[in-house]
Amino acid sequence: MKITRYVILFLGLLLATTSAASTPLSAPAQVILDVSDEIRLALEHSAHLKTHPEALNSVVNRVFMPRIDFHRFAKLMLGKAWREADSEQQVRFVAAFKGMLTAMYSGALLRQKDWVLTFKSTKFKNPRQVVVRTTVGPARGFQANVYYRMHKQQDQWQIYDVMVEGVSLVTTYRYVYAKVVKKQGLEGLISNLTESDTKQRTTQNI
Repeated sequence: MKITRYVILFLGLLLATTSAASTPLSAPAQVILDVSDEIRLALEHSAHLKTHPEALNSVVNRVFMPRIDFHRFAKLMLGKAWREADSEQQVRFVAAFKGMLTAMYSGALLRQKDWVLTFKSTKFKNPRQVVVRTTVGPARGFQANVYYRMHKQQDQWQIYDVMVEGVSLVTTYRYVYAKVVKKQGLEGLISNLTESDTKQRTTQNI
């Protein structure tokens, strides 16, 4: 699966119609449900968002992005390159990655069709680290196993990786970004992400 298609699959999940769970949701699972509901309701009640990408990006940045631990995402994706980067480069990489992800997610929301998100279980590795297990897919179609890796930071549950059918988003990006860093360095990767963000936003405005 190409990385863009994979990421859009992940990003589209939080717009899904939620299936009622058989048992009360855990606190981390409730976070995913709350984000899904808030994004979906915002789109349903504001035609303005569908025709004004920047307004939609603002909603995504307010509702969804605070639930992602971008710092941990970056450390896991870049590995050695992250450790070798100075603090200024780390800040710029996180900003570029977040911008690209925001634009991609907003674009996915505009194209999203009705999917169903069903909560299965939450596995606590310890009191501050969990895996929320769900299935996602069209109401009449294949339901993919989607697992959210989350941890608790300052009393807030945040996502730091997602696995779709056993394939990790972090691992997928790590493989792709390692090749870019090897050829172009971290600065080249940051430039590529910034360019991708710009293209995504341009496409939204067409």
